[in-house]
Amino acid sequence: MSDALVWECIKNNNCFLTKRGRTARVGGVQFSSEPFNLAKKNSFKNSGLANSKAVDLSVAEGGKYGPKITMATKGKKSLKKPATLANETPLNKAFATSVRSIKGVTEKSGYRKDLQPIALARYSLLKRYTQVKKGLAKPIPVKMGRVSRKE
Repeated sequence: MSDALVWECIKNNNCFLTKRGRTARVGGVQFSSEPFNLAKKNSFKNSGLANSKAVDLSVAEGGKYGPKITMATKGKKSLKKPATLANETPLNKAFATSVRSIKGVTEKSGYRKDLQPIALARYSLLKRYTQVKKGLAKPIPVKMGRVSRKE
C-alpha cells in the first residue's frame, strides 16, 4: 500500500496514539509512541508506521560500558519482514563523529532530509542521558515553576 493510504487508515486510531486535551476548542494534542517516530508527534511527516523511509534513535541499556545509542533506518527490501526491518548503526564514537554519520544518512544520501534537525536534537538528548547514566555528567535540574519568596 502507499504511504498516504496507510496514514489515512491509522491517523485517528492506533495502539501507539495518546491524546491530550479535552475538546477541539481547547486544542488537544496527539502524541505517538511508535517506533521510528523521532518527534513522538502524531503526524504524517513523523510517523514511523506510515512512511517507508524512517529514522529511529534509541538507547540500549546495559552492556559492559553502559547504555549505547543506535541509529536505525528502514530498508526497502525488508518492509514486509518485521524481524529484519531495521538497519542498525551504533553511534558509540565521539559526539562530532556521530553527528556526521547522522547527517550522512539523513541529508547527504538523500534518505530523509527533513528529519535531520529532529534527529540531531534527539541525539543530543540521548547522548546527555547516557552520560548521566554512566556518571560522566550531572543531570539537568528540573525547574519547578514559580516559587513564593519569604521576606
